[in-house]
Amino acid sequence: MNYIKTAAVRLYVKVGMTMKWRLLNQFGCPEGTWGRFIIRGMNIGHRPLWNWCLAKVRIGENFRLLDVGCGGGKMIRKLLDRHATLLVDAVDISAEAVAYSRKENRQYLGKRCRIEQGCAESLPYNDASFELVTTFESVYFWQDVRKGFAEIYRVLKEDGRLVMGLEAGDPSDKTWSSRIEGMTVYSPQELRDYLRDCGFLFIHMEPAEIIKKGRLCIIARK
Repeated sequence: MNYIKTAAVRLYVKVGMTMKWRLLNQFGCPEGTWGRFIIRGMNIGHRPLWNWCLAKVRIGENFRLLDVGCGGGKMIRKLLDRHATLLVDAVDISAEAVAYSRKENRQYLGKRCRIEQGCAESLPYNDASFELVTTFESVYFWQDVRKGFAEIYRVLKEDGRLVMGLEAGDPSDKTWSSRIEGMTVYSPQELRDYLRDCGFLFIHMEPAEIIKKGRLCIIARK
């Protein structure tokens, strides 16, 4: 009986590790059943971050907002609920996330909300279209960060703001980047330099220092 118990434990560990690997590698571009599980988790887990960041900016009357990497779309819905004249566009590289977000925001789709599949490096919008662009826990998975920031700069109106929220800001901490395929963690200074290179004039960071644990909010003005 002991060998049966041992075999069962080994199988349990192997299955558990396989499930963990599949879940972790869904963060960059969620797909299928595992992807929907991750998307639901993002809607819950990212809420404190975007609430904290968005409290630092004003959303005016008739603002047009773009969310890059919208995930499950919960933030979009909350903003649309709160601001009666707000117009929202959103993109995500994951078709699963787009479908999930559209369902989450179905009451606003085609009226005050549009959600498309796309990436930060090639935004399907005209120049100077938005007063505000947001992105939360997304930049780690962009293929070209400089190009992504350049595209955001392009679609922002003059004096428009980029609001970016992160929970990982120390490249030397490999806790997640070593486990999640395609994830790159950038330091606050690296992100500041990329933003300046793209033309952003005023860049505010809170907290301002490099952090190993905790949240980072970056607000940049065109």
